[in-house]
Formats: sequence, structure tokens, C-alpha cells
Amino acid sequence: MIRSRDRLIIQSVIIWLGSAFLLFWLWDTWLLDGPHGPYRWVGMDFIPYWIGVREMLKGVNPYTPEVTLKIQETLYGGPAGAYDPMMFVYPGWLFVLILPLALIPLKWAVILYGSTLILLLFLLLRNLSMAWGGTRLSNISLAILILGTLPFVMIAATKGQLGYIGLMGLYLALYCWKEKPILAGIALGFALIKPTVTVLPVIGFLLWAFLTRRWPFVLGFTAWMLFLSISSFVVSGFWLPEYFQTLSIRGGMTVLWSVQLLAPPWNYLYVLYFLALLGYGLLTSLRKGDIRPWFSATILAGMGLTPMRWIYDLFVGILIPDNNPKSSVLARLSLGLAVLSPWSLLLIAERIRGECAVIGLPLIWSLIFLLENVPLARAASRGEQYLKQRKIK
Repeated sequence: MIRSRDRLIIQSVIIWLGSAFLLFWLWDTWLLDGPHGPYRWVGMDFIPYWIGVREMLKGVNPYTPEVTLKIQETLYGGPAGAYDPMMFVYPGWLFVLILPLALIPLKWAVILYGSTLILLLFLLLRNLSMAWGGTRLSNISLAILILGTLPFVMIAATKGQLGYIGLMGLYLALYCWKEKPILAGIALGFALIKPTVTVLPVIGFLLWAFLTRRWPFVLGFTAWMLFLSISSFVVSGFWLPEYFQTLSIRGGMTVLWSVQLLAPPWNYLYVLYFLALLGYGLLTSLRKGDIRPWFSATILAGMGLTPMRWIYDLFVGILIPDNNPKSSVLARLSLGLAVLSPWSLLLIAERIRGECAVIGLPLIWSLIFLLENVPLARAASRGEQYLKQRKIK
């Protein structure tokens, strides 16, 4: 009989090696048409920060036009021109994280990074499946989670996106919040490696830490961010002005992308909806003395108000549900449909698929938040006689 720990180790090795082999095979086979001929899909988003960190090691500011040209030449074979130019649009403090990978050849760096990302995602999904399904339904929950994850893996993990580092950071920050606050603060710092949908959750975490006087958490976060920032300043100078200038020109596209997709008054109603959920989450957490509703609300607000153009970072929605086993059929069904919802994008025309994703997926996950946190919706999901309990006839 194989012990659960040994089984996990075997599964992890198989997944890591299998992912590495798959990325190795796809490296020269998954090609797209570009401005100078075919270019690789695998690792295309990893190339900017791989080159950027290598240039930082030379003392070069990674936001210069010269570095941008090197990125485009490595990816496309020449200048991108008007063809979706690739740039170093990330905070320079990712230097420490990418440094070990920047010291090895690009192909092997991509394979190592991508396969490790996929392994970390599997471990995260395994933990969530045990929390959501309990001992009896953990395998079914894991299968649904893996199936729901595939669109994100195919689109983002193979490209080497940074968003999953932020996902892990938020998960570990919440996981370590009560018993290991210093480690939780350090983990939260990883959520700012790519500050898009994670900015609001990070602010929310820090606000709650100040409200509850969780000073070890604040210390861990502050110390880690100072270390990341100072180390990057030492190697390439004070890069913040150039970083903000890059963001104002091109970096990361429009900040409030989803808001600009909708015409008035729908965009205002959309914003108000997520702000209302944010406020409700804070009030609920203050009443319960529990960070969980507030954390989930900040995740939702980040997804709804500051997403990227595509589904890269919307996978963070899996952190919205609480970690208690889902007791009712409606709760399990709703959560399963939310996890599998990215597959519905295949039914939508490709030209509007991205827009539908950044608007629709946050709305779907908001229903899970309501089912778990609004008393009437929560009672209905559990099949309770909410009205009878309050003696309303």
C-alpha cells in the first residue's frame, strides 16, 4: 500500500517530467505567424523578463528601447513594428525571482519555468480539491479542477506567464495568515511580481493587517519588498520612473480594460456592482472577525476591474470560495460550473472571445461569492428553510 505522501511525490515527479517533455516537444512545433516569419508560442511571454533580467545583470535599465529591440529580435527575429510589440513591462523587483533562470539558455529556462509552474498549479489544485470535496469527493473535485484549469494552462502556462506566481502568493498568504504571519507577508510580496488583478487583493490584505494590528505580517511583507526592490536597484539603478513611463505608454494595456469595453451606463453599473461586493465583503469580515469574505471580495474586484485583455490572470477566481467542504448539491454544482466556465468561451466568436472572458468570468465567480456570503443565498444553497427560521409566513 503506497502512503499518501509517497503517492504525492510520485505524482509530482510524473507531472513535472511530463510537462517538461511536452514543452520540449512543443518548443519547435507550436509556431505562429509573425512579422518576420514563424515564431514560437512556448515561452513567448517568458522572453521579455528573461532578457530584461540578463540586461539588468549588465547594469542596463530594462525599460530602454535597446532592451525592447533585443526582446523583439529574440522573439520575432526582428523589430515588431506595429505587430503586438513585446516589452519589459514588469516591476524590476522580479529580478531575484528570474535571476536563476536568466543564467541558463533560453530554451531550458522556459522548460524549467513552465514545468515548475504546472507542477505548482497541480499541488494547489490538489489542496483545493481536498478542501472543497472533503475526503469522499476529493478525487472528483480534483478532476473537475484540472479540467477547468486546462484552458489557462494551454494559453498562459505554456507561454510562461507570471500571473501564476501571484496566484500562489495570494494562496500562501491566506494559508499562512493565522499561524505564520511573517511567512504570509513574504508570500504576499510574490503577488506583486505581476501587479494586475493582484493589486487590489494585496491592498486589501494590508488594510486588514493594519485594522487587526497584524504587525508581523506587515513586517514580513515590507522586509521582502524592500529586499526585492533594493536588490534590483543595486544591479540596474532606480528604475521606477522608467517603469511608470512604460506603463503610461504601453505597459499591460489599459488598466480598467473591462470598464472601457462596456458602453454607458452598463460600465458604471458594472463598477458599482463590484464596489458593492467589495464593501459587503469588508462589512462581513468586520462582523465575523474573519479575513475570508474580505479576501474573496478583493479577488473579485481585481478580476472585475483590473483584468488583462485575455484570461491570463482570471484563474485567480479559484481562490474566491472558502475552504470548507461544499455540503449541498447546489453549492457543489455551482462551484463546478464556475470552474468549468472558461470552456464556454469556445462557443463564442474568436473576435469577441477575450472581451467576453474579462466581463463574464468575474460575473460568474461573483455568484459563488454571493452564494457563500449572502445569508439568503447561502441558506438557499444549503436547502435550509430560511423563511421558516425567521417565522415569516
